[in-house]
Amino acid sequence: MTITLPDSLKADLERRARRSGFGTADEYVAWLVEEDAEPAEYTAEDLGFANEQELEAKLLASLASPPITVDETFWADLRREVAERVVRGKAP
Repeated sequence: MTITLPDSLKADLERRARRSGFGTADEYVAWLVEEDAEPAEYTAEDLGFANEQELEAKLLASLASPPITVDETFWADLRREVAERVVRGKAP
């Protein structure tokens, strides 16, 4: 398939491809199309559970747990925790 783009859009697409780690704009566009596809169905094992019963038990337990407030503090703490995990994961 051939797609014709204005030069400004083509240059932007090539920059985005490089910034995202793709070798070519074609690879980047193919990835974007795949990302836009219908979501795959995941199994309990794909999500890190031994089986569907374990997943269901975890979900039911979460329903019985106290609610949490999701506000800016929650998101800031979560971002900090994820950043710390990334740093620890990259450390030798």
